[in-house]
Amino acid sequence: MAEIAAKFVTSYNDSDMELVDKLYTDDVVFLQVPDGSRFEGKEGIKEVIGIWKAIQSDGHGEIVNTIVGDDGKQVVVECEWAGTLTGKLEIPGMKTVEANGNKSVMKGIAVLDIEGDKIKHITDYFDFLSFAKNMGAWEH
Repeated sequence: MAEIAAKFVTSYNDSDMELVDKLYTDDVVFLQVPDGSRFEGKEGIKEVIGIWKAIQSDGHGEIVNTIVGDDGKQVVVECEWAGTLTGKLEIPGMKTVEANGNKSVMKGIAVLDIEGDKIKHITDYFDFLSFAKNMGAWEH
C-alpha cells in the first residue's frame, strides 16, 4: 500500500496523466480540506493537478512518513509540498498575487482509501495559511 501512496505523489510531481488513469478508480473523490474543494473522477484528479501546476509549475511533493492501516485499505502520508510561485494565485478573501518567484514548503497529510490496487478517495489536509503567507497572498 505504501507503493500506491508513493505513486499518488509521483502522479502530481510528474503531471503524469497516464499514471492517473491507472492509479485511481473511475469514481475517485479528492477532498481538499482547507478550502473545501471537491474533485471527482480521474478528470477531477487531472484538474486539481493542473490547478496546482498552473500556480507552481515546479511544484513537487516528498513523502516524509507513511502509515498503513491495519486492514491495508487506508494509507496516511505526511508530505512536504514545495514550489515557486510561477503563476497567478487567486484565493477568495485574500490578495491576488501574480507570479513573483516566492518559494514555499507546505506540510500536509493525505488520507488515501484504497480499493484493490487503486485509490478511491483522498482527504488532503495541508497548511494553506503558511502557503498563502509565503506566496504573498495573506498579510497579517
